[in-house]
Amino acid sequence: MYKEKCAKCHGKTAEGRHFGGPSLISEKVAGASVEDLRNIIANGKGRMPKYAGKLTAEEIDNLVQQIRALNGK
Repeated sequence: MYKEKCAKCHGKTAEGRHFGGPSLISEKVAGASVEDLRNIIANGKGRMPKYAGKLTAEEIDNLVQQIRALNGK
């Protein structure tokens, strides 16, 4: 799921891309709650588009788990 929906902007290794999305491996992301991450994915934030209606709740939860795992959570 990550490779298909997120890697284009956040990079294949989730470390961010120049002129793209920020790194998903950071203290800020590690400190975000599950609900915060779900909300950002579903509703977008800044230049990030919203994925509500494009992804199921299960797919969003899967992405949240992947992002938390990248941050050792």
